[in-house]
Parts: sequence; C-alpha cells; structure tokens
Amino acid sequence: GLGPKGTDAVKLVSIEREALCQTGCAQWHSRTAIVRQILWWRTIRHLNHRGHIYVWGNLLWVLLSLPIITAPAAWAGLSTLTYRAYTTRHASMEDFWEGFRANLKIGLWVSGWTAVIVTINLSNLIQYAGETTLLYIVMQWAWLLAIALWFVLLAYFWTLRPLMSDPSITAGLKN
Repeated sequence: GLGPKGTDAVKLVSIEREALCQTGCAQWHSRTAIVRQILWWRTIRHLNHRGHIYVWGNLLWVLLSLPIITAPAAWAGLSTLTYRAYTTRHASMEDFWEGFRANLKIGLWVSGWTAVIVTINLSNLIQYAGETTLLYIVMQWAWLLAIALWFVLLAYFWTLRPLMSDPSITAGLKN
C-alpha cells in the first residue's frame, strides 16, 4: 500500500518544504508590512509637524522660478530646505534662503548654459521638423533626449549639492 520505495518520504519532504515556505513567507510579509506601516506613520507624523515648511518652500520655489534665470538657485534652496527639514528638528525658511543665496551665482551660470543648450536643440528641432528620413528622425530624438537628460542631471545635481563636501558641478555630475 505504500507505493514505490521512497514515494511517501518524497511526499513528506515536499509537504514540509511547502509548510516551511508558507510560514517563512508569511513571516517575511508580516515583517515588511510592519516596516511599511512604521515608515508610513513616521512620514505622516513628520509632515504633520513640519508640513507648513514644505508648503511655503514650494511656494517660494514657484515664485522664484518665474524669472527663469533664478530657477536653479530656487531649486537648490528648496533642496536645502527639504534636506534640513527632514534631518533636523529646527529647520526654518531661513534654510531656504541660505540655500538660495549660496547657489545664486552658480545657478545663474547654469541658467545661461541651460538657455544655450535648449536654444541650440530647439532650433535644430524646428529647422528639421519637416524631414522624414531615418537620419533626421534619429537626430530629432537625440536632441529631445539631450534636453531631457540635461534637465534630469540638473535636478539630480541640485538635490545632491547640499550633501557634497566639494559642491562643484563636475563632482556632482560624477556621482
């Protein structure tokens, strides 16, 4: 009645493995659920106590980004404020202004380069807009990608700048 030799042992081992996997998976899922819940409540508590700082910082960022030339310095100010609000209990709007003033000169330089890069790429896109050959289509996508990559790198750089020991553009873009 037990079937071929070893069949019951194989069934028993597979049943034990399945039970162990279910137990282990359930424990793992419950641990990750607990960690997610802790992080969620920590974030809610953090925003509850310091939410106004983020709101005012974002409003200042929008207002200071209206003149396009100061947009990078405004983003750097917002990044500085956000970092300090999350890491310290005593963040204030002065942190935004400190980050803005510290990055205004380099921000103007970056704005100039951004204007040059966007102007060159947009003029190329407008000039060759009617072309339908494969070479021009590939070039149009390359120009669009160059613009998108430039803005992604800028967002990344200004976010990392408050954390850098040597806050230079070359060091920031190496990361």
